[in-house]
Amino acid sequence: MSDGVSGADAAVGVIAGGSVWGAVRWLLTWTDRRAIRRDAKLDLREASLDARETKFREEIEGQLAETRAVVLALRADLDQQRLTTIRLVDVVTDLSIELEAHAPRSLVLIRARRLLKTLPLPAPSPELDALADALDANGDPA
Repeated sequence: MSDGVSGADAAVGVIAGGSVWGAVRWLLTWTDRRAIRRDAKLDLREASLDARETKFREEIEGQLAETRAVVLALRADLDQQRLTTIRLVDVVTDLSIELEAHAPRSLVLIRARRLLKTLPLPAPSPELDALADALDANGDPA
């Protein structure tokens, strides 16, 4: 008997060695392919999240623009109402002064004058003012 390696043993060793090397190579390429697939899924997910974020940002900016427009319209309306009320108070005051010359003791005129002195002029609500100021501070100058 010979202690050396026979040709058949060498062939089996090469095949077995090749199989082990093939298995190691397959395992390495499998993990690489898996990492590539995982990276592709992550890239797709990231793109999806970016698209959703962009969509939400556009929606929020649109709602903010609408809110700013509503607040500006409310402010303009309130300013107009305040101006109208001031003018009406001035007109009624002038009329009551004129009528007092003709009927100085008229109970209706006395009551009207008292009412005019206590009549509060319309002022914006604190909530509306706070919202408008916050929008003005954070928004674009109009």
